[in-house]
Amino acid sequence: MELVPQLLFAGALLSPPPTLESDQATRERMNLIWQDVVSRYPYQVLQVTAFGAQFIGAKLDDSVAIELPVVQVRSPVSGDLEGVARKAQDIFDIVGAHFGDARLINPGLRLISHVPAGPRGARQFLLHQVLSKTEDELAGLASSERFSAGLKLYVQTPDDGFRQLQLEPLLADDEYLFVDLDLQLPGEAKASWVTFQSEESMNFLRKSVIPYLDERSVVPE
Repeated sequence: MELVPQLLFAGALLSPPPTLESDQATRERMNLIWQDVVSRYPYQVLQVTAFGAQFIGAKLDDSVAIELPVVQVRSPVSGDLEGVARKAQDIFDIVGAHFGDARLINPGLRLISHVPAGPRGARQFLLHQVLSKTEDELAGLASSERFSAGLKLYVQTPDDGFRQLQLEPLLADDEYLFVDLDLQLPGEAKASWVTFQSEESMNFLRKSVIPYLDERSVVPE
């Protein structure tokens, strides 16, 4: 099965939480960050809020959200996960440089991908070949005859963080599985954490999740 990354989300907290003295100070600080970011990346819209700002690109899912103390970057992958991860890392570095006394802590990274489900479709594949259930077995839990089932798995990481893996049918197109991998880590974000953790997430998906799905894609005769 082929893994097709779609969206990358990355987020962290600034600690200690920055405090800006006035709305004017907030606007000035956000404008400085905006100027540094758009000198490298083509965001098109700046929206300043009471606690930060949003930068929006050509698509709504290409954005930066600064709502102090939270900083989040969201980007479509479009076939270049490594480049998207470098861009997100660069933006976190820029924001951090504007709050020199603050550290980035409790980093999180979420990678959404699609996987072709095969001839039976995602709903049937998950229900019968992954969960080994029938419609009748789960009918008592459903409020209609047409329902879907998925899998959610929590895995603790060696550094006391956790991964949450979610497999569902892609509602917009039953030919694909919706694969959502969410990583949450404690403590201070390490240097180049976005690029490193995006690579680690892809390795986990390619070496663990895809082989697991491949094994179940073979239907016994």
